[in-house]
Amino acid sequence: SVANYFLAHGWQKGAPVALRATVSAHALKIEPAGLQPVYPLRQLNEWGYMVDQKIDPTTPATLIRLEGADGPETWITFENFYVISLYNKSPLYSLAVYQLSQAIAAVGASTP
Repeated sequence: SVANYFLAHGWQKGAPVALRATVSAHALKIEPAGLQPVYPLRQLNEWGYMVDQKIDPTTPATLIRLEGADGPETWITFENFYVISLYNKSPLYSLAVYQLSQAIAAVGASTP
């Protein structure tokens, strides 16, 4: 199954997958070479990319930029996002899988 595939490739239960970034007006323009998380989150924060959740600043992360319904979006992604991308290299696919899982979890949490 896909879940077993993810586990075999390093899925970390409870670890972050992707978070929408707030980008400061003076953010350093960086173009990561791939989807592998190679920057400590602290470094991305110092470069002007922030998230609204408390995450260990040493957590490896990277950036992706995608075109959203309201224009460009910047996301900070983590190891679990990279694991999804090993199954399918498209960042759009990986983000869709994550967002679908969040929607399913939200429905499950609201069902008695």
